Amino acid sequence: MSHTLRSVELYLVRLPLVRPFTTSSHTKDHLEHILLRARDEDGREGWGECASASDPYYCSETSETSWHILRDFLIPGLLGCAWEHPDEAAATWRIVRGNRFAKAGLEMACWDLFCRARGEPLAAPLGGTRQEIHSGVSLGIEPTPDAIVEQVANYLDQGYKRIKMKIGPGRDIAFVSAVRERWPDVLLMADANSAYSLDNAEHVAAL
Repeated sequence: MSHTLRSVELYLVRLPLVRPFTTSSHTKDHLEHILLRARDEDGREGWGECASASDPYYCSETSETSWHILRDFLIPGLLGCAWEHPDEAAATWRIVRGNRFAKAGLEMACWDLFCRARGEPLAAPLGGTRQEIHSGVSLGIEPTPDAIVEQVANYLDQGYKRIKMKIGPGRDIAFVSAVRERWPDVLLMADANSAYSLDNAEHVAAL
């Protein structure tokens, strides 16, 4: 089955967070992402999401730069090109360097369209076999260990099975230890967003 995109629409969506989200570098109170809707010549459609942030603190891409790359380079290079598999669609923008968030958003829309047209879930062509996947949640840095324990308890009560907690210098070992002591068996990850260097290796090893 061949697809030729006739249009790709971009939507900038700004959503407030339930609570401020703090990492080792900054605090956010909203998310700003780009949603993409791709339509082929037969009217089939697929949706994608470009998850670059509104600021350059996480990576060099932002929602503004991604919009520019999508609108002026990636989408024009794909419109009118026939493809049977999303890999062929992605090949049209290999000449564009970097900008992986923008590329991922458009490729995601192609994969969604591809799967919808065949009436199968995305997991099928990717080789997935599981019928259930446990949901996890990412938690920002809290002011005290007790505060992060309270947040973890709240989300575990809601049914989440995996916890990823942000950490940073001065807000790491005591915070992780408090959670681990309370829930010895919970699937736990600690994410410092590149806040440490090799000079901190011995300290980080204590985690």
